[in-house]
Amino acid sequence: AQAGAKVIMIDITDTARANFEKAIESGQVEKDKLVLLNKGFEDLAEEDIPKGFQVLYSQRAIHYIPYANAQILLRRLFNRMADNGKV
Repeated sequence: AQAGAKVIMIDITDTARANFEKAIESGQVEKDKLVLLNKGFEDLAEEDIPKGFQVLYSQRAIHYIPYANAQILLRRLFNRMADNGKV
């Protein structure tokens, strides 16, 4: 986000909100560049996923989802990802 990319963090817990707000308030990051979706992966709607996003990074997340649900989620994400997107 500091480099200008729009970053969307998806987390069922709300542990990052204070840090996000601090980064925005201090001017380190533009407000529209940092978004926190406070929901679980299995609750993501298609409209929650921006069309044409370029990078998908998952840290300690996918393995919590049952395999069949993870397949559905990953298909949904890949269908919204840019053609040259990276995982």
